[in-house]
Amino acid sequence: MRLLVIEENAFASHDVQLLANGLGIFSIHVHATLAQALKDAEQRNLDFDVALLHQAEEPFTDLQNLHALHHRLRARHLLLMGVYGGKQREGLVRAARLRRLPLLDILDLPLSRPQMFQALQRIPGFIRHLAHD
Repeated sequence: MRLLVIEENAFASHDVQLLANGLGIFSIHVHATLAQALKDAEQRNLDFDVALLHQAEEPFTDLQNLHALHHRLRARHLLLMGVYGGKQREGLVRAARLRRLPLLDILDLPLSRPQMFQALQRIPGFIRHLAHD
């Protein structure tokens, strides 16, 4: 399973990598910005099973970023992580569904292993992936 993490805070991205490793994910690509990820993926012709993106300042920017991850980077599943209010969370989920974006979940910060596992197990075959690694 190939994971893309977009997180500008080095400590936070390290924490995500440790959580992912604990869940059997070892092919992890980390970028501080979406622009860096786009450039790298396009140069190397990469695609991703899951893209995990840190919250932007505006929910509309989150939607634009999710769209780019899915359509330009060919991420099959998307996760957002951040601190969202209930109405913001509902609005983002609804808007992602309307745009047919494969948003698995919006994860609260600080990120936890059970929360990440619960989101990832929604991916068909994820449990089988764990059994083979």
